[in-house]
Amino acid sequence: MASTPPGTLLLSLNDTVIVILHNEGELPYAVQITVKTPRSPNVRLLTSFFLAQRDVSDLILSLASAYTQSRPPNHMIFEGEGYSVVATRRRWMYGRDKLRIMWGDEVVTPCRYKWTFTFDFEKEKEEPEKEETEKSAL
Repeated sequence: MASTPPGTLLLSLNDTVIVILHNEGELPYAVQITVKTPRSPNVRLLTSFFLAQRDVSDLILSLASAYTQSRPPNHMIFEGEGYSVVATRRRWMYGRDKLRIMWGDEVVTPCRYKWTFTFDFEKEKEEPEKEETEKSAL
């Protein structure tokens, strides 16, 4: 269980942050998290993210916290109400060895991997019955 409970941090869209997580009984560690969109954001995408921001942030922080207890796959897809989040995990190469982060007197170890979460809204599906009705009305 993370000492920083879900719901205490809201992550922003199209931003990269370093989050320090401290699970009970473990040393603190830093993880790089990027939340992005698959394309230039429009009103619908921004609105969808705003409505799901708390759930998405909680999902991301829970996943990052669980990483110390298990080895998640490199690629995962999560679907929420009206949106999806694609999570990818890669080696954190650039800059990782240059960081020196402290949590009080303890040295915070940067994770070997970084996370990228791609947020997108669900595309509306055409209703086949509606198309048939429109064609028969012609």
